[in-house]
Amino acid sequence: MGETKRSFMKKSDWLLLGLAALICAGALAFYWWKGQNQEAYNYAILSIDGVEVETFALADYTDLVTVDLSQKYGVPASLELENHQIRFVNVTCPDHICEGYGWISREMESAICLPNRTAVVIYTPEEMKNRQ
Repeated sequence: MGETKRSFMKKSDWLLLGLAALICAGALAFYWWKGQNQEAYNYAILSIDGVEVETFALADYTDLVTVDLSQKYGVPASLELENHQIRFVNVTCPDHICEGYGWISREMESAICLPNRTAVVIYTPEEMKNRQ
């Protein structure tokens, strides 16, 4: 007799799967877009022991500049600023995880050196206005 072939997934299952994929793609796009906010004009705030000690306007840094934190703050590390970005370099801690963050410049990015209790956090111009 005639056998009916049964489908693995029903149409409603495919619709639900497509809707879930669309929601995930929208969330990913929003997160990516939010992190792209005017990166050249963002600010990097350096904190040592939880105290904000210096603010860098990333727009001011197109050429390579090295900031030696050991001379200024007694922290055995340096920061490099170039092309509207910032990163840790020459850190004297055992694991060098903070150097592994690489260049940061976008909203919501940060680099933290736990052994030296030092952090760099990126803020947008709007967030800087709200902080004052």
